[in-house]
Amino acid sequence: QIKDDLFDILGNVDGLGKPTGYDVKKNMLTLPLIHVFSKLNKIQKRKFQIELKTFNKKNNLEGIRQLIDSNGGIEYAKETIHRISDEARKELEIFPESRYKEALYSILDFNINRVH
Repeated sequence: QIKDDLFDILGNVDGLGKPTGYDVKKNMLTLPLIHVFSKLNKIQKRKFQIELKTFNKKNNLEGIRQLIDSNGGIEYAKETIHRISDEARKELEIFPESRYKEALYSILDFNINRVH
């Protein structure tokens, strides 16, 4: 899901299966936005929301992306994907080597490398 949140912001329509910017335009809270809002005080949140709405009305996805990126939302989401994937990889270590375990490792690698 976090990767889909990034696709939506970064503009990877092929990886998404829906128009880019869809979540932001529909006022859906995604991890990058949740992170940004968690860092801001009440006045900063209001200013951020106004800027977001302005870009949204102008259908300016690049402006939205820059706004979220400059507030650390994209980097936080990427770091979270890596952290969760590392945790999952460590949890898999308890299992004996098998093609199933290797398949799960491959899925983790695929998910990390889908967007950059």
